[in-house]
Amino acid sequence: MTRSRTVRRELERERKKLVEAKWKLAMLQEGYRRDRPIAVDSASQIEPHVRGMTCPGCDVSYRVLEHRATPEGRVVRAQCPQCGRSPEIHFVLRSRLSS
Repeated sequence: MTRSRTVRRELERERKKLVEAKWKLAMLQEGYRRDRPIAVDSASQIEPHVRGMTCPGCDVSYRVLEHRATPEGRVVRAQCPQCGRSPEIHFVLRSRLSS
């Protein structure tokens, strides 16, 4: 007979593995890496875009903590209100791509 505590711990370990796998997959998508920014037409589109994105692990919408300009483009530090992870989301303005 398997103890319920053992089953809960096994399920929690599996859940954590799944969340980590989702994050690894998300890091391959646009925006999560500096070399793969999300292209937008205007800086005013960036924060609404980030708020429309969801945490890969929790599927909860991000909060915007910080939005800053860099020589490469724009970077937003977001945070998941549920798990607390704070990824940096990278953007580039399309006008900079054509010049």
